[in-house]
Amino acid sequence: MAHSFILIKKFLEEPYSNILGYPKATKSQIKSRINELEKLKIKSISLTGPTTLGNLAILGKGYVGVVVIA
Repeated sequence: MAHSFILIKKFLEEPYSNILGYPKATKSQIKSRINELEKLKIKSISLTGPTTLGNLAILGKGYVGVVVIA
């Protein structure tokens, strides 16, 4: 399984914002989540896995969240 790492700043833009905003979030909520990731020293997220959200590969998704590699 190949890993495609995307810088977290890109997650302000679609289609990546759909991952941080799953199932639905405002632009300010997504910005807040990116700030929290930066505080945790997370710089990128890997888009890989057997499940898709739109056309993006992820490890899994549930009712209110998604699973990715950071």
